[in-house]
Amino acid sequence: MEPLIPLSANHKSKIRNQKCFTLIELLVVVAIIAVLVALLLPAISQARELAKETACGSNLRQLSLAFEFYNHDWSGFLVPFCGENGRFDFYTNVLVYGKYVSPPAYWSNEEWGNIACGVWRCPMVADYQVQWGGGYGTNGGYTGTLSDGTHVGGHVIGSNWTSQVSRLSRPSEVCLMVDADGNWPAYSYRTTKPYVECPSCGVDWDNVVVDWKFASYRHRGASNVIFVDGHVSRVLYKDLKVNKGDIFGHYSR
Repeated sequence: MEPLIPLSANHKSKIRNQKCFTLIELLVVVAIIAVLVALLLPAISQARELAKETACGSNLRQLSLAFEFYNHDWSGFLVPFCGENGRFDFYTNVLVYGKYVSPPAYWSNEEWGNIACGVWRCPMVADYQVQWGGGYGTNGGYTGTLSDGTHVGGHVIGSNWTSQVSRLSRPSEVCLMVDADGNWPAYSYRTTKPYVECPSCGVDWDNVVVDWKFASYRHRGASNVIFVDGHVSRVLYKDLKVNKGDIFGHYSR
């Protein structure tokens, strides 16, 4: 065995320099990582929101099919918002009981047609926001028929009345269901609502002290909408708010 040759001080210094980071180098690496994280976080957050928006659109497409199956079975009539007594016969109850859509894992309140899970729940809705339903509302709710045949606040479906699709002139332009929010004066945030009130009927969507029901802007300033003809599309909240294109059917359907 050959004898070990001790390293010189110069050699030891070189080895130490090769294996160790200086404090400045470490700070530079940390700074680079921080910059990369700062650049990636918004992209990750946006990707997450897009995924939820896509899931919401998928929910509405499934509900659209349920509405369409009901139409076929009932001579082309849309399912009404609720029946005469308003208990156990909301559109949610009707579609579930008629097996047009799968039964929910649970009802928030079955008597009043309240579901906030499965296809009835928008993924962007937080638990604390749930008041009635999971974030989707119909174009019209507790609206009766006036003596002149009109329906204030809702122009497509209502309480104990509904529309026949074949008699509507603009089924591809009038909404049936939309991402819905509303004010609840006792809270400082938006809560879910079962229907949307037409903004052209004197409903002030900006009034935070009145229990109005209106569309939501939870999807990057827009809402996913089911139109009467069954297709689903994304519509900007600012356009819904001014009833652009008469999307609520206030002037013509």
